[in-house]
Amino acid sequence: MTRTLIPPDGGYGWVIVFASVLNNFLMVPLIQNVVLIFKDKMLEIDMTVTQMWFALNVHTSFIYITHLLNNLLLTRFGYRKVTLAGVSFVFCGLSMSSWIHNYLGFMLTFGFVTGIGVGLNASSCSLAIKSYFTTNQNKAIGLSMTLTALGPILMPQIISALIQNYHPDG
Repeated sequence: MTRTLIPPDGGYGWVIVFASVLNNFLMVPLIQNVVLIFKDKMLEIDMTVTQMWFALNVHTSFIYITHLLNNLLLTRFGYRKVTLAGVSFVFCGLSMSSWIHNYLGFMLTFGFVTGIGVGLNASSCSLAIKSYFTTNQNKAIGLSMTLTALGPILMPQIISALIQNYHPDG
């Protein structure tokens, strides 16, 4: 006898939607707000505008390179493990970025490590939502995308308020 799992189509699935929203709410605005977060660090290590944009382009490049591997990773390990790995990469990359003292270190920690983490997270959240919904899938994905879109609007204000009280170096 084979057991087939039927998605709950609501209930706990909505918790997954809001977890996905929280994840994407923090990850999506990361690229545009890195200057707000690390402005003092960039001045401290004498980064030029060209170097800053190059590090951001390395970050974006590794997001898209990771997308090439996402299908393989999600099939082999599942969305939970891939998301956990992605969040771990982002945490480690941002933490190490606050401690570095040169341009190459910033490019490796933010550009490479954080870029891989954001890339791993991108597809796994959508797959998680799709696995918990069948009939309400359009509503769940629509709500997720709508609330995620608030991230780039609200995060600059949140980051500016937090930077006044807390410094990225700790």
